Parts: sequence; structure tokens; C-alpha cells
Amino acid sequence: MRNKVHEGPHKYQQSSFRTGTILYKCMLEGCPHFVYSAIILGRISMCYRCGGAFVITKKSLRSKRMHCEECTRGKYNKVKVKESELKEVIPSGLDLEIDKLLSDIKEHEAKDEIIGE
Repeated sequence: MRNKVHEGPHKYQQSSFRTGTILYKCMLEGCPHFVYSAIILGRISMCYRCGGAFVITKKSLRSKRMHCEECTRGKYNKVKVKESELKEVIPSGLDLEIDKLLSDIKEHEAKDEIIGE
């Protein structure tokens, strides 16, 4: 009896034949599903790091076990900071300009986005 394909997103891992053909197969237990590399872009997969669902892009195809953009390590260790978190971390007694710090953070993020594209 043939195994049934499960409902929901698959957890793809890259495999290849000796002939050089690359395919991506689902690594969830009992799932026989696989897709050839030519048609995998735009499909939904589960992230190997966080377990969340994401859309497969060219960038995510670089690794054998795909992961989402949020789990991707960049050139720099990017830290997203919310204004409320920043105000909680910095003691109110310090004479710091929080608005200036936030504008600097946004400026650096904008530069990273321009460089990354």
C-alpha cells in the first residue's frame, strides 16, 4: 500500500542523483512527496530552524535544509529593536536621546537593505 501525502506544508531537503538531477523531498515521517528543482520556487515549506512555514525563494535554496528569512544569518548580526523594548532596557535616569538612537538604528537597517539587494 502506498503512503499517503500529509496535509499542510512539507519539510523539504535537497537530494541529488548521480546524474546531477536535483530534487527536493519531504522529510516528514511517512511522506513520499518530492519535487524537482525546476518547479520548487514559490512553494511553501517548513523551516528547519524554527518550524514555521515560509515561501521558498532562490536565497532559501542555497542550503540543503531550507530555512526562512527570519532564521537566516546575515553578514552582520542584525538585531531588531522596538521602541518599547529600548525604553525598558535603558534606565530612565540616564540622559540618552532615545529618538536619536532609534533614528540611527533605522538608518543602519535601511543601509543593510540597500546593500543586501
